[in-house]
Amino acid sequence: MDLNDFFNGPLVSLPRGGFEGAGCTFDVFLGDIFSDYIAEVKRISDPKYHSICKSVSLQVPKIEQSAEKIVAATKHYLKGHPHQAYEEINETLKSVELGSLLTKVSAFDPLAPPVPYDHHLESTLHPVMYRMRSNFELAAVGALKRKDIFHIPFEHRVLVKNQRYSISGLPCLYLGSSTWICWEELNRPELNTCICSRFKFAEEVTILDFELPPENAWNIYTRVNNLREGINQPSRIDELAARYSDEFIISYILYWPLIAASSIRVDSRVGAFFPQYIIPQILLQWVTKEGKVDGIRYFSTHTQGTNHYVNLNYVFPTRDIKHSGHCSVLRKKIHLVNPVPWALLDLIKKDPLQPGPLPGVGTNRIGMVQLSGTTASPYYLTKFSDFENRLDDLDSKYGSGPVED
Repeated sequence: MDLNDFFNGPLVSLPRGGFEGAGCTFDVFLGDIFSDYIAEVKRISDPKYHSICKSVSLQVPKIEQSAEKIVAATKHYLKGHPHQAYEEINETLKSVELGSLLTKVSAFDPLAPPVPYDHHLESTLHPVMYRMRSNFELAAVGALKRKDIFHIPFEHRVLVKNQRYSISGLPCLYLGSSTWICWEELNRPELNTCICSRFKFAEEVTILDFELPPENAWNIYTRVNNLREGINQPSRIDELAARYSDEFIISYILYWPLIAASSIRVDSRVGAFFPQYIIPQILLQWVTKEGKVDGIRYFSTHTQGTNHYVNLNYVFPTRDIKHSGHCSVLRKKIHLVNPVPWALLDLIKKDPLQPGPLPGVGTNRIGMVQLSGTTASPYYLTKFSDFENRLDDLDSKYGSGPVED
């Protein structure tokens, strides 16, 4: 089996569902997924990428060890031993060469020496982020403050629920790579009840990066490889090739079990406990405990078949725990424009002096977005892209800043 078939095959594709009908405990469910995956890894044989295949074959024992620890962590948790579950995941992160999972991200710097724009690099290294909140009373207010859309204040931590990357009672800042994915993650509320804001980094931060589903990881690698071998190479090909190298693909195959265990859909929302959240919540705990990274970037399990750049989420846990207010660490690292009600954005025309999305400033979304089972659209033709451009205009005119406290 060649690498293209491997990355695009059903046993490697993510996100995955099906636990509710599996008829087994979640540790057994994950064990079966990992067993199928490891069998696929052992079948890889691709003469075109001989060096990758050779390296991967040497990594099989590490993949097996990682899978065993993730299954063991899940079993410990289900037995009521969360501390032992955490230790298993901590050991897993040590074994998968953590550096390949980390990305340093920052805001686009318009004053930096000009470099040719590259969509992959800018979207990955200098992302623009958004947050949406559904609240009819706030949406009806004319003047909103930044604190109206930042993380849940500490005095209201009782509202923080058990979610995929959410530990009950721990306020976190959740952001999306597009207003569309924010809307999807809120389960498609009535847009006139929503308020929106645009976020950016005020300083460089480090994230645990689960940005790419398998097929996207392979597509980017092969695209960059083809560009490197072509005649008309983009001017930033060395930077692209360094990021999406053979080692990138080898590492992805190695840490796939960790990504997979964090990317299992919840098909039924009945109940208060979802074992699909065990591993992502332990990862969030690891972020807060180890202090090596500021947050996690991950692809949504709510949507599939879209351009992955509009399909990403970010979680940044609070650090400076207080009785009330907001985290001083996040206030320093992440700035935002004043939130605007969706209905008000709908009344604002695009600035005619700003003819289109600008690199690092506007939203230059590419690809299709799946709006329903039968309806897809180029993202730039949707209202979501249009409203992002208007938020970008507001940022250009009035600027971003820290949340008030």
